[in-house]
Amino acid sequence: MDTNYFICTLGQAAALDREEPKFNNINEFIDHQAEGVGDKPAVGFFEPSKDRKSPWKRHVLDFSSLRKGSLSAANLLSRKFGEKLRQRQTVGLLCPSSPTFLFAWLGLMRLGHAVLLIAPQSQPSAIAHLCMECQVSILLSDYPDKDLKSPEHQSRNTKTSSAQHPACSIFHLSDILPTDILHTISSSATPQPTIPTAHNPTQTDTAYLHHTSGTSSGLPKPIPQSHRAAVRVLPHLPTSPPKATFTTTPLYHGGIADCFRAWASDAPAWLFPGHALPITAANVNACLRTVQQAGERVAYFASVPYVLQLMAADAEAMQNLRGMELVGVGGAALPAEAGDRLAKTNREDGSFATADLVVPHPEIENAWKYHSRADSQLTLITGKKFDPAPLEAAIGASPFLDDALIFGSGRPFPGALLFRSKDFDTTSEQELIDSVKPLIEQLNEESQDHARIPRNMLIPMPHDPSALEKSSKGTVMRGSAEDKYRDQIEHAYSKLSTGDGSKLPDDEVPRFITDLVESTVSKSKAPAENDDLFAFGVDSIACMQIRHGLRQLLPKTSPELPLSVVEDCGTVKRLNEFVIKLRHGESFADDEDEHDLMFKLAEKYSKFEESSANKQTAHGTTTRTEAPEVVVLTGATGALGAHILHNYRRSDTTSKVYCLVRGADEHAAKERVNKALSQKGLPVLNSSHPGNSKVAVLQAQLGQPDLGLSAATYEKVAAEATIIMHVAWSVNFRMRLRSFEKDNIAGG
Repeated sequence: MDTNYFICTLGQAAALDREEPKFNNINEFIDHQAEGVGDKPAVGFFEPSKDRKSPWKRHVLDFSSLRKGSLSAANLLSRKFGEKLRQRQTVGLLCPSSPTFLFAWLGLMRLGHAVLLIAPQSQPSAIAHLCMECQVSILLSDYPDKDLKSPEHQSRNTKTSSAQHPACSIFHLSDILPTDILHTISSSATPQPTIPTAHNPTQTDTAYLHHTSGTSSGLPKPIPQSHRAAVRVLPHLPTSPPKATFTTTPLYHGGIADCFRAWASDAPAWLFPGHALPITAANVNACLRTVQQAGERVAYFASVPYVLQLMAADAEAMQNLRGMELVGVGGAALPAEAGDRLAKTNREDGSFATADLVVPHPEIENAWKYHSRADSQLTLITGKKFDPAPLEAAIGASPFLDDALIFGSGRPFPGALLFRSKDFDTTSEQELIDSVKPLIEQLNEESQDHARIPRNMLIPMPHDPSALEKSSKGTVMRGSAEDKYRDQIEHAYSKLSTGDGSKLPDDEVPRFITDLVESTVSKSKAPAENDDLFAFGVDSIACMQIRHGLRQLLPKTSPELPLSVVEDCGTVKRLNEFVIKLRHGESFADDEDEHDLMFKLAEKYSKFEESSANKQTAHGTTTRTEAPEVVVLTGATGALGAHILHNYRRSDTTSKVYCLVRGADEHAAKERVNKALSQKGLPVLNSSHPGNSKVAVLQAQLGQPDLGLSAATYEKVAAEATIIMHVAWSVNFRMRLRSFEKDNIAGG
């Protein structure tokens, strides 16, 4: 799908090759649209009929009328308040989502003021608190009957004293703006833009303020929005004809953002008449019917999940949604069940509902390769998903096996049933596992972390030609297979924590833990007792597996192991000490204080050895000052690092970028960088991008002395570097400080 204004993210918008906007604030943006696309529709309103049989009316204002309305409202407000609005201030607006709201808001900003947008359902005490927080002295209200005392009176019940801000006066909008403001705008001439303004807003000035609901703290908090955030960062993606958005979100919430998003791409926004009617499926249908009867079309539908669920229960509403190009929800999470059900409703004949997954060809544009089916994915209890079919095919190709079934849905990690081939039916379980171990290790190296199969989850099965029922296409019928082998799968997990390891002598516990770590990580060598487990390859998934295994070493009456026991201990030696103490009913005291370790690390890494090639000042920075810059970058294979690399290589002030990357060799390291760039939609290093000549990818090991580089290479890089950008930090919030040191701090 091509990028359009409805789904374009701010990150995508920033990456677009576009001209700098010619406006600095919302007022200039409205003027810009009026001058450039003044006759195009900007906003649509609905006027419900008094009886259900009569058709509704619609009112559409183009961009010129939008500007005229903001100037008219500004004139009326200026006449009403005179000197009271000569100084820039924040003005409160308490009004339902309506034409009056829109033009009161635009008129106040036209005069140079910030506007506090107060949700009408707010309690008087909450309104008073917001007015005090934002130093509001003028509150415009469209609720003459609402039980509103002056905010300074209400504030006596809040934590803030009313003496801390000027008295706030309430004015009724009906006394300032005409009730039929749309008719006034359409019938009057455009006023001259000579209104005395308090201030010409800059990009960073606050344009308006939303607020939180106050459910967590008890009192709402203001959320300021700058002029830049409102309009300058939005993409300009016009279409012919313009594609309209219909939003049920009130203007005092997300409706404003829906309007700006459409307006920035010269498209109209239709607003649900929240001031006149409740939001129901029938009323939304009436709005959309009114647009259709006028020969116009809505392409995008925006709402909160609650409204979408109301629509899902109504036949006409569902038909309307099926006619949309895109349906978007925000403000809360849409229940997965509702989303899955709605996603299939626009396929009347069931076509395109095959759940087939395809992947783009790495080099040929618009070429795709069939990958698998979405409904064949395994979903672990962690929420991670992977397709087991390619792994099953690779494992089943072993001459020792006829087939393999990978399982793990709803479990913390996967396992595999290994069905022996006829020739190896009498092979012992251990011999079979040893035979396929090299293949499993290779597949684990190539797989995502959560898809790796630990050695202790390889379950040998007897030879059986009809072990796995398959479809006519040769794919495993997974549901029936998992039902057939439910007992074996259940036993595979239960044996990890209910074995007889509690009878193991204490002096054999270290060997047990070492074997457990080795089999979990599938390494060809065992870890030494003081090896850091994270550096050895233990990730968060492996931690869960090892914790399960350690449970075997303890009596059934022992307390549950801490969830972070592996991370907290960090080495085989400390895990052994922890288990031995628990076996004997003792508590495990961590002799190594984290704060002491922090001081030791700070002292250790505050001592800088002076390089012969790169003399440094007392502050550790090079004495070189001339341009251009030479950058040493780590983490270029990550999401952030890829973008940093791209920005450096296209910078005129950068002459060289050294990327320090792990890999079997420099070619493998470079391919890892290319993969990261490609995934982010950025030019790869072997493309024609002019900045690629600046980039050198070096195979490195950040935890080793001299970063794993040769002495000559290290001296060369150290001598040239003017900027060191260290982005390759481990994102694991359960990692203890001692494990954090090796790959994140050490090595320089």
